Amino acid sequence: MAHEAGLDRTYVSGMERQIRHPTITSVEKVATALGVTFGQLLD
Repeated sequence: MAHEAGLDRTYVSGMERQIRHPTITSVEKVATALGVTFGQLLD
C-alpha cells in the first residue's frame, strides 16, 4: 500500500502506529491508494 501511495513504508508504518503525524497530502495519497475519498478515509 505504501508503494501504491508513493510513500515510504516506514512512514506509513509510523502513521499506523501513531508515531508519525501525516500531512494532508500524505493522507490524500493513502486514500487514493485505497480507492476511497479523503472524507471516507477519515470517517
